[in-house]
Amino acid sequence: MAAGSRASSGSSATRARSSEPDGSLEPRSVSRRVVIGTVLVVCLALAWPAARVWQARAQVAGLCEEAVVGAQAVDYEARARASGLLVMTWQDPKPGRPAIISASGGRFFFRWVCVVEHAGGKVTATRTFIPD
Repeated sequence: MAAGSRASSGSSATRARSSEPDGSLEPRSVSRRVVIGTVLVVCLALAWPAARVWQARAQVAGLCEEAVVGAQAVDYEARARASGLLVMTWQDPKPGRPAIISASGGRFFFRWVCVVEHAGGKVTATRTFIPD
């Protein structure tokens, strides 16, 4: 009886290993829908931040191009806030130094900054840069 029990346990183990539908041990194929869906998700995950960075760059560059020396500085601060850019303003405590309006936009390391210097409420200088 012991020999018979060994034979049956061995055959069931053999059956468990070859329980694949076609009896092969090859990996299953991936459907086209899964591949296409994965590619679309990856493309969207890369395209969305790139589009947001491009939009922020265009907003910041447009703001600095609109800033004309001698124009009212308050107008540019209001435009930057309305466009959704991050706006910071400060006044240097030293006399004779211009006040600054800084508007920035972008994501992570891709952030553009427009700095508008003004004195007496009038724009004196502008510059656009990417901090590194």
